[in-house]
Amino acid sequence: MGRRRRRRKIIRRVPKIPSVFQCPNCGANTLLIDIIKDKEKKTRKAVIRCASCGLYYEMELESDIMDKAYAYGLFIDKFYSGEVPVPEEE
Repeated sequence: MGRRRRRRKIIRRVPKIPSVFQCPNCGANTLLIDIIKDKEKKTRKAVIRCASCGLYYEMELESDIMDKAYAYGLFIDKFYSGEVPVPEEE
């Protein structure tokens, strides 16, 4: 007699938001994004900085839904439109 086969467990992989992004200025994967919440003013600010080339930018986030990946997308748009100041290389 045969035995009854068990159903295999289906494992779903949930994609995670990366913690380090690629810098558009130098091309290295060293761009860090920190989201700072101000409870008194009820605002959120994204601080974007690159560890290798020294690129630094701060921007306000309008809603609570915006996460690091959304802030990175807005930053990339502003960088290529010329709104982000690029640090001088020595």
